[in-house]
Amino acid sequence: MILVVGIFVYITIHVRYSVINGEKLIGLLIDNFRFVGINFKHGLVNSDLSNVLAKSMLKIKIDQLYYFYWILLGIIIGKIVNGYKTRKN
Repeated sequence: MILVVGIFVYITIHVRYSVINGEKLIGLLIDNFRFVGINFKHGLVNSDLSNVLAKSMLKIKIDQLYYFYWILLGIIIGKIVNGYKTRKN
């Protein structure tokens, strides 16, 4: 479960979005120019972008993401305490 949450947080932090020639793109920049994602008109995209297009890819800003870590820590501690109580009984 923790691995899945970690992958979700990593993808959420690194996801990019842009509208190019009226086509909406959302996905990840693997390196400076390689884009892997979804084009809502044509499906999956795995291609090299030009310099200008790669710079135009916007990061989706998620404010106060650190609250997610505190919630995750609370869930983990709750499960540990709950498991300890059931073993004790």
